[in-house]
Amino acid sequence: MIGMAAFPAFQLPPQDPDGHYFGISVLEQLEQFRKRLVRSAVAILVGMLVAFTFIERIVSFVLSPARSMLPPGSRLIYTEPIEAFSLYIDIALLAGVVLASPFVLYQFWLLIAPALYSHQKKFAIPFVALTSVGAVAGAAFSHYIVFPYMIAFFGTFSSTDVEFTTDVATSTGCPRYFSCMSGARSST
Repeated sequence: MIGMAAFPAFQLPPQDPDGHYFGISVLEQLEQFRKRLVRSAVAILVGMLVAFTFIERIVSFVLSPARSMLPPGSRLIYTEPIEAFSLYIDIALLAGVVLASPFVLYQFWLLIAPALYSHQKKFAIPFVALTSVGAVAGAAFSHYIVFPYMIAFFGTFSSTDVEFTTDVATSTGCPRYFSCMSGARSST
């Protein structure tokens, strides 16, 4: 039979090395998660609205690699009525996420910080800085190097029988663009 000493009636949450207690209940964690998620979604929506004010310039920037590498005389087309609208929505959403990312990362930090020991918290700034630099470098690499040469490569298959014309959904659609950059397959 197990003695009562094995089951203490009350146990304090764990302490960090500085002697501070941390830990909250599951319901408090869910409430914090909901609050951070809602704030992040609102920030992305605000970023998306800001992006809509500059949408022509942003779309021009996003399409510039595709336009510069198309064969002479070619241009981007859209073949379905909703494609151009969808392009603007996708690009505004992506720009909204980029604009809101510092706030979203801050909300993520506020969510996980209470669970970290003080010696772990000192790695937050280098982690955020390095991941931000890596994400920007990867996006710049794919936008300025990979994507233009991919368009140029596929444009070389034009012949007298087959003409290369790409539509905006194929060349800039977010699911295909991201799957191309990540190497994953897309069902669209």
